[in-house]
Amino acid sequence: MSRSHNSEKYQKIQDIFNEIEKTFTEKSEPVFLNEIPEKLPLKKIHEIESVDGKPISMIAVTRIQYDVSNFLKYENYIKSERGFSRVYYGLWPDSKRNKNERDVLYAIPTDDNEEIQNHLNLHNHMNQGMAQEMALIIDSNGKWETRDNLPLK
Repeated sequence: MSRSHNSEKYQKIQDIFNEIEKTFTEKSEPVFLNEIPEKLPLKKIHEIESVDGKPISMIAVTRIQYDVSNFLKYENYIKSERGFSRVYYGLWPDSKRNKNERDVLYAIPTDDNEEIQNHLNLHNHMNQGMAQEMALIIDSNGKWETRDNLPLK
């Protein structure tokens, strides 16, 4: 993908998020985009990523990102170093910081706590040593819940 195509894609992601943010609050549902970028309901992401209809987990690689300037770095990391073929872009209400976080995520076809914890702590080096706070577990109906990261012992 050419540099200008990437720039256009990330600008479009930024524009979509900026438009959504006009009515986005800390009580809003998270919003996810695919790589085109187009908005995807959680149920559709589940259909794409699930194995045998089982729950999936969305794992963000980004941490405390409020724009898309570093998205290419995270996307390349997910695809080249972690071996995932798809990435998603998320807008998440960060009530702790009173901002909306913009994330680059991938999905794993599991809701197994140990596997989720491993993934949440796998990318600390990408974020100045900070681990992810949570994963988003999605079931076949598109319903979701968060699973907090447990501190490493």
